[in-house]
Amino acid sequence: MELESTILQTPPHPLNLERLRASLQPRYQVECELGAGGMGQVFLATDTTLERRVALKTILPELCTDADWVARLQLEAQLAAGLQHPNVVQVFELLTVGATPVLVMEYVPGQTLTNMLADGWLTAEQLTRLLAEVCDGIAYAHARGVIHRDLKPANILLSRDGQPKVSDFGLAVQHQGK
Repeated sequence: MELESTILQTPPHPLNLERLRASLQPRYQVECELGAGGMGQVFLATDTTLERRVALKTILPELCTDADWVARLQLEAQLAAGLQHPNVVQVFELLTVGATPVLVMEYVPGQTLTNMLADGWLTAEQLTRLLAEVCDGIAYAHARGVIHRDLKPANILLSRDGQPKVSDFGLAVQHQGK
């Protein structure tokens, strides 16, 4: 499974919101940062060609020069791009801006399962239904040899219509039997 990569102009320094914005124009209009974790940052953008909102995941600026972190994001892109399931966040493209990979993914407006649980918005019946759908997505990944290894409520996004989607395959591995 091979994922196409497009090389764009090289920024003089590690990516931040403004450099990402400048580097991805005119194809992507980067709007804002959605969040950050231990490995990367996620930004909201509009794909001007396909007229859809997307999420852009990059490595944290302090990790951009570490080949291991760059390889990890590239592996995440390759593994997740091979998963086409309604309960898995879709990966559309892997760009390279300078030496920094930028993962273009489905944007899922809504909340994480962590937030929904903390707010007490889910009944036991609703939670059971959501987790069954999450299990369907994970079973699909496992059937294709992809092991997530970081499944937790923060990595389950709930769309506005309540559909759960597993995200963040940053620690995923390919099972050798596949």
